[in-house]
Amino acid sequence: MKRIIKPIIACFLLGAAPAFAQTMAPTPKTVDLLYQQILKAEQQGEPVPLIRSTLQKPEVISEVQGAVAQYKLGLSYLQSRDYTQAAYWFRKAADQGYADAEDNLGVLYDNGQRVPQDYTQAAYWCRKAADQGNAGAEDNLGIDYANGQGVSQDYTQAAYWFRKAANQGLAYAQYNLGFLYAKGQGVPQDYTQAAYWCRKAAN
Repeated sequence: MKRIIKPIIACFLLGAAPAFAQTMAPTPKTVDLLYQQILKAEQQGEPVPLIRSTLQKPEVISEVQGAVAQYKLGLSYLQSRDYTQAAYWFRKAADQGYADAEDNLGVLYDNGQRVPQDYTQAAYWCRKAADQGNAGAEDNLGIDYANGQGVSQDYTQAAYWFRKAANQGLAYAQYNLGFLYAKGQGVPQDYTQAAYWCRKAAN
């Protein structure tokens, strides 16, 4: 998820959750099912504290892919626009090197959502995720370089990161790379390449 050159990504049952956690060992699949329950409950306007409290149980957070559980919990808070809690849980997962959490934390810093707006921190976290091959983070880092936010403006670096994400099939990055070719920024001006990448983004 994120901002753009000018357009980019903004990457976003109640029932027996506690009993569910007691009868099944916490596994990545369990965590994902709990997260899906949170989203479904929120879409139906139902309360979700019991499900969230299950995701926060130590046996889920620490013993079974803690970063995954923390990231999913952050996503559930992001979905309900509780950016303070989203930032808290994304940071816990990001501190363990979880790329999606690093990227999302960078976006929160970029937008100043319940964390101080800080483009340097935004670029820092996006780079950590991009260095792991996270396509969304590669695209976001390209945007940082194109806009000169948190890093020195550098269209060559912008094109580099857009291309890495574009080669993974990310449509927003394909569009952004095409935009740079059309403008001749960071790459030789080439309308054929511009059309090629924009066409890939549209498909």
